[in-house]
Amino acid sequence: MWDEAGLVLYAVDPGQYDLTLGELDAERICRRARSGGGNAIRLVAHSMQGYAYFPSEFAPLAPGYEFGRDYVGEFAEACRRHGLGLAPALHVAGNEAVAASRPDWRQTGPDGAPHDWGGTPVMCLNTSYLDYVTGIVREVVARYGPDCLCLDHLVTLDSCRCRGCERALRDDTGLELAEAAGGEAYRDWRYARTERLAWNLAMAAKAIRGDLAVVFGGSNWRPARGRALGWRPEKTSEWMDNLETGFALRWYGQELEEADLIGAYHRALGKQGWCWVEYAPLPYSLRACPQAELRLKAGSVIAAGCRPCVWTLGPMPPADDSGLEALHGFFAQFGGESAALSSEGSLARTAVLLSRGADEVVEGE
Repeated sequence: MWDEAGLVLYAVDPGQYDLTLGELDAERICRRARSGGGNAIRLVAHSMQGYAYFPSEFAPLAPGYEFGRDYVGEFAEACRRHGLGLAPALHVAGNEAVAASRPDWRQTGPDGAPHDWGGTPVMCLNTSYLDYVTGIVREVVARYGPDCLCLDHLVTLDSCRCRGCERALRDDTGLELAEAAGGEAYRDWRYARTERLAWNLAMAAKAIRGDLAVVFGGSNWRPARGRALGWRPEKTSEWMDNLETGFALRWYGQELEEADLIGAYHRALGKQGWCWVEYAPLPYSLRACPQAELRLKAGSVIAAGCRPCVWTLGPMPPADDSGLEALHGFFAQFGGESAALSSEGSLARTAVLLSRGADEVVEGE
């Protein structure tokens, strides 16, 4: 099964491929993923910029999208042929595609200036943007029948002062945002509201497919880290029990000092999390991670009671055939030690997340 212990996710971001040159070949990528030990494809279906890689009724098509193609549909079929699970990933808050036409959906600061991430506008789910995203969630689940749905960047910033937040706070509590912002009652409301928004999206998906696993990117879902909205694992645990989903915390490899924080949170939740440990450098990484350091980081994650996930990105040495085999061998050996390291005494779930460059195959394969 795609979700059994030892999970290997082969992460594919179509934005890393030149669509105009036909580089995004689902059959080729799935064949390579299967031969490389993968049992699931995590495919970006809706990008952080708000573009779709399938013919959506809501979101505009990605730049370079080839007319008549359905990239998500092609991966769904290829996954079935090769016995792989399909886990579409939808980026929720970032959206440059609709920002110009719907400025009322944007998150804004106390000074009225709109928020963005490195130039990408950030939308607020306390506006009717929630209906827009819900429509995308429903069409992906209904059309492709995925095994898992990844909802990433589900962010409602504590500092958002948009009209949607004003109305939501007033309707829920009777408080006025200008007066309540920053207070304890406001923080309680923001926490509960974020849970409700996440619940709405997950339930929209599970209403179509009840056994669907829903995985949230925890580092962008503020209650998960217990920072902006307070340390409340007991409330998050109850929410997760009711929702019955998977749950992901994104932990970047250079942040070893956070192992204890993440481990304590997950022990309080009584659930395992997925923590990402970098191998090759990401665009925002401080440096590459040699295998010796990867072992230390993965060991720290397992000791914290979480599942280590490794993401290689770009045409780096670990992404070629020999490097991939060595990486799989490393985790096969390391998996035998995980029972002794895990706080729950169970084998860790290891994930190797691979993007462009990792699907390079020998000519004639």
